[in-house]
Amino acid sequence: MAYTKQLKRILALRKIADDRVGSNTDILGSMIGLKFTAGKLTRRLGITYFVREKIPKLDLSPRQRIPAKLRIDDSQITTDVVLWPFMEEQILPNETILFDGQLQGTLTCFGASPLGTFGISCAHCLTGIDGNPATPTKVSAYAGIPGQFPYVGQSIYLAYTPGMGILDNFGYLDCGLFDLRD
Repeated sequence: MAYTKQLKRILALRKIADDRVGSNTDILGSMIGLKFTAGKLTRRLGITYFVREKIPKLDLSPRQRIPAKLRIDDSQITTDVVLWPFMEEQILPNETILFDGQLQGTLTCFGASPLGTFGISCAHCLTGIDGNPATPTKVSAYAGIPGQFPYVGQSIYLAYTPGMGILDNFGYLDCGLFDLRD
């Protein structure tokens, strides 16, 4: 893979970078990912820092700024700053169950982006009656009214490893994304 060597280098230096950047700024967290520039994804792998509020550079002292690149030893790491919205716990009267016409699973969370509003759940409850993760599937939800599963959206992307048993599920992946409709 094209990023393997670069990823190993960033992984080895990430703790040092996080300690250096986090000590001078209001960082909520970080991840390794591709940098966005002017709203477009680039091919530059680096460390993305999440902040509650993006403040213009001129309003920050040089020590408070997250540098565009970090130099650690002989390495240079690209950085990115992403706004992380305030997350509020949603208290529901009952557990919300998703249903694809065959299997059910628990709603994990909601998310919003410029591309729309989405839900995340177990992929196994988004495969539909044909069991094929590549087939877009209608998703319904149950939230406290017995026997009612109103349509809420359609599956978009599923990632899972089918056929894993309960006792041998090390590395088991079961995550699905679905869009939400009005």
